[in-house]
Amino acid sequence: MLSCMNIKPSDVISLGALALAAYLEYVKTKNKAVIYLLVIVGLTALGASIFSRSKPKDEHVNQTATASGRSTNYQAGRDIVINQGVSEAIVRGLLNQKLISEHTALGSRYPAGYVIFGISNGAIVYLKRLRDVQIATDWNENFQITIDQSKNEVQIIILKLVYSKRGQPDLQFDRIVEYIRLVENNPISSHVIPDTYYEVLDASNKIFVMGFK
Repeated sequence: MLSCMNIKPSDVISLGALALAAYLEYVKTKNKAVIYLLVIVGLTALGASIFSRSKPKDEHVNQTATASGRSTNYQAGRDIVINQGVSEAIVRGLLNQKLISEHTALGSRYPAGYVIFGISNGAIVYLKRLRDVQIATDWNENFQITIDQSKNEVQIIILKLVYSKRGQPDLQFDRIVEYIRLVENNPISSHVIPDTYYEVLDASNKIFVMGFK
C-alpha cells in the first residue's frame, strides 16, 4: 500500500518531525488552534510531495514486425500487432502504386534491382524487381523489422540470406543487423551486404526498399 503511494522513508521522518513540533508547540502555548493549523499545513505539504512523485511517466512506443506473422507494436508493456486489420490485398495495392510512381527513380538508384515491401497484419508483403542480383531467403521467417518511434529509427534483422551477383561467387550471411532512420527517400548503405541499400519509401504506411547497385 505504501509503495503504491510512493512513500519514502524521508516522508515518515518528516511526519515524525511534524508530530514532535506540534507537541512541543502545544506544551509551550497550550493553544490548540495553532496546533491544528500546523498539522494541516504540514500534512498538506507532505501529501503534495507524495502525489507529485506518483504521476505516471511517459512511455516510449516501439513497433516490431516479422514476416512470420508475429509483428507487434510494443506499447506500455504489451504487444499489439502492427498494421492490424490492414489486409495483404491493401498492402499489395500500395506496393503496386509505389512501383508505378517510383519505378523510374528506384530503377535509376538501384540498377541491379530492388525489393519493395510492407506489413500486413504483422506479416511482410514484398514484390521483387531484380536484375543483376538475386537474393535467396525465406521472407516469412528470416526478416524482422523494429521501429523505435522515440528515436525515429528502424532496425532490420535478417537471420539468413544468400546474395548472388552476376559474375561473382555467392555470399551467405547469417543474422544481419542494420539500422536506418525513419526518414523517407534517405538511402542507407548496408554495412554487411555489398552494394546494398535500405530506405523508407513511405513512413506512414510502413513501406520499405532494399536496393542493389
